[in-house]
Amino acid sequence: MSATARALVVYLMGTKIADDLAHPVHMNEAKIALDGIEPQRYGLDAIVFVVRALPRGLAALFMVVDDATLTIPQVQAMFDPAP
Repeated sequence: MSATARALVVYLMGTKIADDLAHPVHMNEAKIALDGIEPQRYGLDAIVFVVRALPRGLAALFMVVDDATLTIPQVQAMFDPAP
């Protein structure tokens, strides 16, 4: 039996937002802002904000997960593969 999940992946590399998130104050503000987001409201199971992390590929900075369909470790595994 297969399962499906719908995710919005927001690629932040090369954006002013990615530069701003390098500062802890902005990182904390972003976490607070995302706290009230519910992905299922948009027909999604997860919303993930990523940057490129060489050599392994994409790395999630933030994620908002509908825990009725996915777990945070499942979503993390998509963006932080084992070495």
